[in-house]
Amino acid sequence: MNDTVSNNIVKVGGLKHFNTEDAQIKECPVSLTFGGVELTRTVITASDDEAKKLWALGFLKCGGSIEKFDDVSGMDINEGNIYVRANNKFSGSICVEPVKVLWSTKAGIIFEPCAR
Repeated sequence: MNDTVSNNIVKVGGLKHFNTEDAQIKECPVSLTFGGVELTRTVITASDDEAKKLWALGFLKCGGSIEKFDDVSGMDINEGNIYVRANNKFSGSICVEPVKVLWSTKAGIIFEPCAR
């Protein structure tokens, strides 16, 4: 399986920029549903179902939805949809909070010269 794709990109160096072709890691859109509740829709770089399962477990662990692998009773992947079944102790107790944006920047900053 090829995990990269060739894309046209803009390379920036100092005050110059130019179009070129570059290899990039493939991305795939996914939605993650845990215990019947859709937690997120995002884009990840996992290339196969096993990698998607690992991503889902990491997302659930980091978000505090699970403490350990045994908290999950099963997982199914149907194209870009990841369904995780929770053990009974999680029945309906999932709390989904929006992510707070701590900072932002202007898109034009990529064309500004870097300070060295």
